[in-house]
Amino acid sequence: MTTQRIAVAATACVLLGLFLIPLFSRIPETRYSPDANRCMSNVKQLGTAMAIYTGETDGVLPPSSWVVPLKPIANTQPNWSIPDDGIWSCPDILAQHKHGGYAMNSELMGTRIDDYEEIARTIMFFETDALGIDVIANLAARSGRHSGGSNYAALDTHAAYRKLGEAPGEKLVNRKD
Repeated sequence: MTTQRIAVAATACVLLGLFLIPLFSRIPETRYSPDANRCMSNVKQLGTAMAIYTGETDGVLPPSSWVVPLKPIANTQPNWSIPDDGIWSCPDILAQHKHGGYAMNSELMGTRIDDYEEIARTIMFFETDALGIDVIANLAARSGRHSGGSNYAALDTHAAYRKLGEAPGEKLVNRKD
C-alpha cells in the first residue's frame, strides 16, 4: 500500500513538473534582473518628478533641459564622481563605468500635456544608448539593453517594459488634431 502511494505521489510530481516547466520558461528574465528592475524604477521616478514639475508649470513640459528642473524635485542630482548615479543613469550603463542611458522624447519639449490625447500611450522617457545626462532624442535612439527590450515612461507617468520590435501600442507622439 505504501509503495502505491509513493508511486502515485511521484507520478503527480512528474506531471506537475511537466506542466510548470514550460510555464516558467516563458517568464521574461527581465522580471528577475535586479538591474532591469532598478532601471524600471528609475524611469518611473523620472516620470513622477516630471508630473510634479508640470503640475507647477500649468502642464508645460521643459523647453530644453529636462534634468535641471527635475533635480530639486527628485532631491538628487547627477554626480560624476560616484559609482551610483541614482535615478539619472541606468544600472547597466553604470556597470560599464559610464553615465546616462535615459532620454526625453524631443517632440515633447516645451509643449503642454493637454496638447496630447491618450497620454498613457505617449512616450515621455525611454532608454537610449546615448551617453550623458540630459539627453533629448527621438524614439529611434532607444536601446535594447535589457534582454532586447527597453523601459519607457509615458506622459501619465506609468512605466512599462517592451521588447524592441514589439507593437506596444505606445507612440512617440499622440497629438490632438
